[in-house]
Amino acid sequence: MHKAGGEHRLLVVAADGRTVVPGFQLTTHGDLRPELAPVLEPLLAARMDPWKAWAWLTQPAGLLGGQVPEQAVADPETAELVRHAAVRLAERVAADR
Repeated sequence: MHKAGGEHRLLVVAADGRTVVPGFQLTTHGDLRPELAPVLEPLLAARMDPWKAWAWLTQPAGLLGGQVPEQAVADPETAELVRHAAVRLAERVAADR
């Protein structure tokens, strides 16, 4: 898991001196959800605040017509739109740095 975090494939947040891995990123068997990697990579590479990334991924997003990104990316019909929205958001984050 640590390696995945360093490769921008896993969102990790610091909370009360601990490292927390939000569960939405994992399958029921504890493996990384492969469809999330292309969404997480641009956000984390842009050094988006992990708490803000978590919030964006798990709440309805305007760029997606109100869909929740981590859910919409699992649908082949909306996955590309989610990836595009993540790239656009990452560009804005990087521009603000």
